[in-house]
Amino acid sequence: MLPENKCLDIVRKHKQKILENVHRYLNFVGMNPPIQIWLFNSRVVGTCRENSDIDVYVQVNEIHLEYIQKKGQTWAGELQLSCGRDMKLMGLTLIDKCEWDGIPDWPIELDVCFGIEDHPPVNMDKYGDFIAKGGRHSMKFEDL
Repeated sequence: MLPENKCLDIVRKHKQKILENVHRYLNFVGMNPPIQIWLFNSRVVGTCRENSDIDVYVQVNEIHLEYIQKKGQTWAGELQLSCGRDMKLMGLTLIDKCEWDGIPDWPIELDVCFGIEDHPPVNMDKYGDFIAKGGRHSMKFEDL
């Protein structure tokens, strides 16, 4: 596990690339512009590893609800559309590489989901106690 500030360093380093890749995918599926982009889970909480994914939640306009209902699923009690597989096929998920467990060039990937809620989904089994103690599991991308 990395120190908390180190979890965000890779995101700060590649912030522009991450935003460009999210926007490229949104343009491709016709869901632009986003209302808000969030970073969430282990990189915000400070429990990430060197090779942890960069989890991003994109709030889109309610006009896209039907598309999200058709293609998405419920996770952590909220309807969302995970597009990691599609973005990977488009070459938009690889953000950087690191050495992990003795293996060089381990990928650090972007994991993006979309929804209409004004906050990312929360896995309460994993982060409930942390949040109950005043911790946050998400942050607006613009606040990086």
